[in-house]
Amino acid sequence: MADRGTISEDKRVKLYLCNEEGQWDDQGTGYVSVQKAPSGRYNIVMRSETEAESWGQLAVVLNTPLSMNDIYEMQGDTLLVWEDPFMSQHLALSFQSAAGCIAMMDTIKAIQQGQVDTDDDDDG
Repeated sequence: MADRGTISEDKRVKLYLCNEEGQWDDQGTGYVSVQKAPSGRYNIVMRSETEAESWGQLAVVLNTPLSMNDIYEMQGDTLLVWEDPFMSQHLALSFQSAAGCIAMMDTIKAIQQGQVDTDDDDDG
């Protein structure tokens, strides 16, 4: 299921954004991965599991640069939260499984520490 440039396997999540009242608004369910953009920057990308673009690809719900700062925090076993400096927004990803959340956090940390092989030759 991974596209060229995808650094991590897709994980099923629900996306939440914090509104002005401090309440978490459900933005939908989909699949999240870390992808390397042509610019060389890494992005956290979530595609809807139900909404499709006109050409059949799943619609992108979230596409934000991965911060190299230590802003990502796991809460409990399945929740990844951060204040996104690019969107000026608090975000939360609620993972279907603890393993998915841990794997995503491990990927983020590896990228931040420069431990990710950036030569993605997998046609996957």
